[in-house]
Amino acid sequence: MCWLYFLLVTVLIYAGTWASSTIKYHVKYITFSLYCIFLACVTSLFCFINPRSSYNLVIVQKALKIFNFEWLFGVNITIKNGENLKNCKKPFVVVSNHQSAIDALIMVKSSPNGTAPLAKEILFYVPIFGQVCWLCGTIFINRKQGKVAIDIMRKVGQEMKKKLTSLWIFSEGTRHQRDEVMPFKKGAFHLAIQGEIPIVPVAISNYRNVIDTKNKLFDGGSIRVYCLPPITTVGLTSNDVDSLMEKVHKAISNTFNQDQREHPELYSHLIPVKK
Repeated sequence: MCWLYFLLVTVLIYAGTWASSTIKYHVKYITFSLYCIFLACVTSLFCFINPRSSYNLVIVQKALKIFNFEWLFGVNITIKNGENLKNCKKPFVVVSNHQSAIDALIMVKSSPNGTAPLAKEILFYVPIFGQVCWLCGTIFINRKQGKVAIDIMRKVGQEMKKKLTSLWIFSEGTRHQRDEVMPFKKGAFHLAIQGEIPIVPVAISNYRNVIDTKNKLFDGGSIRVYCLPPITTVGLTSNDVDSLMEKVHKAISNTFNQDQREHPELYSHLIPVKK
């Protein structure tokens, strides 16, 4: 049954390639959603063996290789300086920019085993997908409940040090497709400073040439993931949150902008996104 589902996804993808760009966009986006549900169904069977463990990530990584997302959708994800993640002593906090749902798969491919994401609470209620995220140790948080969220983050930091697990946070707070890195939320930096946990900045290149909701584009192309050197938080206090956040944002933003300058041909035909 799983293979029939996978075959259906493949057929839909290649059927969409013959249509107009708008139809192709909608067909591939729906197909991408089906692919994610399929992947969640397959991995959930194995994640139930050890529920709520961030080490279930390796199961999702293997499924991602077997049911090859990059081959199916014509996307090439290149991880640059991955040793900055792999060699960083656990626990650590990954801070990255956020553009679309594809970032979830980028995170899975890039992360060392034992890494879990921080996500909005509403994601838990997405059928199948949300439950698999829960099985993989995802931390769900409601940012509107400020005091509760802060308390949760404090406990998360303690658990990270106890279990030697790491956390991936999309610090812009919401996905967007502007040609710049948006301002960060402070949660990741409070967490890192309270636990004296290092931060690994990760810059995901602008991939509006791959998926662009404004231009109704969903095409093949390359995505580059830059793993930057870890930033220590030892000796920092709550008074240093703003300066630490600015330092990490600058590192990611500079890398993001530099990548755009090096690949202008990828974006020249796209309609600029209004700020």
